[in-house]
Order: sequence, then C-alpha cells, then structure tokens
Amino acid sequence: MDYERAHADMRERGFTLTSEDELGFPGLRFAILAEIFRPDVLIPAGDSSGPVPDRWRAKDFLHYEWGPDGQACTLRETSDDRFARLGVPGRPAPRLHWMNVPGGAQMAAAQLALIPPGARHERGTWGVHAFRSFSDVVNARHQDGFEYGITYVLDRVGEGAVSYLYTYPGDEQVLDRQLQPGEILLFRDRDFTHGATPLEGTTAKFRDALVIQFDAPEDIVAAQEELAQQVPGTA
Repeated sequence: MDYERAHADMRERGFTLTSEDELGFPGLRFAILAEIFRPDVLIPAGDSSGPVPDRWRAKDFLHYEWGPDGQACTLRETSDDRFARLGVPGRPAPRLHWMNVPGGAQMAAAQLALIPPGARHERGTWGVHAFRSFSDVVNARHQDGFEYGITYVLDRVGEGAVSYLYTYPGDEQVLDRQLQPGEILLFRDRDFTHGATPLEGTTAKFRDALVIQFDAPEDIVAAQEELAQQVPGTA
C-alpha cells in the first residue's frame, strides 16, 4: 500500500479511496461476509427505530493504541458491559465480534494507518457497523460527529448506492462514486456532508457494507468508562 499517497490525500483534500487489495487483504470481504453477515450475527430484523427502518444492523467497537515507535498499532475488544451501554436508548444494536474475522485486527490497523502520522491519536476507538441495505442506504445527506469515517463495500446486487461527499462548510460535490465490492472510502467527517443514493432495481437488491468510525463520541465515552472500571480513579 502506498500510504504516502493516502496521507497526501487526507492532508490536501480530506478523503482518500483505496481497496482491500491495495491494503494487502485481497478477498477479505468474503471472510467478513461469512463471519458477520449471517443470521445469528447480523439478525434479519429491520432497524425500526433508526433513520432507515428496513436495513439490518450490527455493531462492535475496539480499542486501539499506537506503539512508542508510532508504527505498530494494537487493538483489543471492549467488554460486553461497556458495549451494552453504547448507542441511543431504545435502539440497541446486536453485537458482532470483529476480532473473529481472520485478518480483521490487521485490517483495522491498516485502516488506522491511512491517517497521516501527525494527525493520529496515541490511542482511541475503532467502531464498526455492519449494514445490509435493501432500499435507502441513508435517509439524507448528513454528518455523524465522529473524527474519521470509512465506507467499505462488501457486496451489492442492483444499481444505485452511489456514495457522495459535499464540502462543509460550502456545498461543492467532490465525490460521486458507486463503490464496488472491496473498495474503501475514508474521509474526515467535519469537512463534509456525506451519504449515498438509494439502491435501484426491480428485483431483489441489497448492499452489504461496513461503516467504520474512528473515535466516535459514544465509543469514546464507553472506552473511558471501561478504563475507569479497570483502574479506579482514572478519569
């Protein structure tokens, strides 16, 4: 992977496009689909209280920490207790276990390495939502409030689901791309409003994708609570 290109993209325009092949994980999407997109993990039930009621959803989040050399990034799972306290009251998300994906921890570290070294946190959270969308992918162009976001497409049947970015502030469209299976879009959330167009087609259609958040506020709070429980007196 040419991380220098990705780092230059992030510094100059706030987003970059890559793929699992470029990151050194060819075909990882098939392992993710096998481990996560199955009915006992991604439960076949709509997110009825969410913005897109008919899509299926599951989540996990990990703690990451960069080593003293700024090169090696380690990840570990959060506790079940902290996970249970995530999210919006009344809208629980079934838990997936990202670390069960062969190569999953290494892929998460590779994604974190796309951030230029000078812009990284020493430690933080890496959160992942698995979505199977059938109609709308999102309900409107929006910002999410996390620091960096990734859309990682795993599979698609049908057309549409075109990802877009508009500058914020301002309203200039800088990305209009139908991400193909294996492609990965990384962007700095504060610089854009983002989303994707609805799926199109008259027969059965869906898109399987991961929406990944670096240092989302709710994940940070859960991580701080977990640390405080492990080390009494820690803020």
